[in-house]
Amino acid sequence: MIHEFVKLTFKKFKQEPDAELYRNLIQEEVDEFFEAKTLPEQVKEAVDILWVVIGWLIASIGYNNTLKAYREVYLSNMSKVCLTQKQAEDSVQKYKEKNVDCMYEKHTDEDGEYYVIYDSKSGKYKKGINYTKADMSWLLD
Repeated sequence: MIHEFVKLTFKKFKQEPDAELYRNLIQEEVDEFFEAKTLPEQVKEAVDILWVVIGWLIASIGYNNTLKAYREVYLSNMSKVCLTQKQAEDSVQKYKEKNVDCMYEKHTDEDGEYYVIYDSKSGKYKKGINYTKADMSWLLD
């Protein structure tokens, strides 16, 4: 859907994607999201944010590269999760050595068992010891 819209709009105006235009559109949608008062308004604005961001990605790097980038970030995010209790314990120990108070929780679902590291104070997810940063260097080739 977004891919079709991007192709049609840039074909019609015969122009390349304008980074400044997209930054402004993204900021506008984020502002509207924070101004939204009800759940339906927030959902609408959240989808608008996705629409504009995905549109920028497709216009800037193409549809297939957008999918490749998404997969790279997906794999990076999934690497934050620990697959064994030992990995979770080692991750917590690594943070303790940096004076960051963390804990882990075991989760079980249809995919099996996994462990998530949390900052004990804020509840924010932390990276497990097997975390790998998303590599977008291929975009420079």
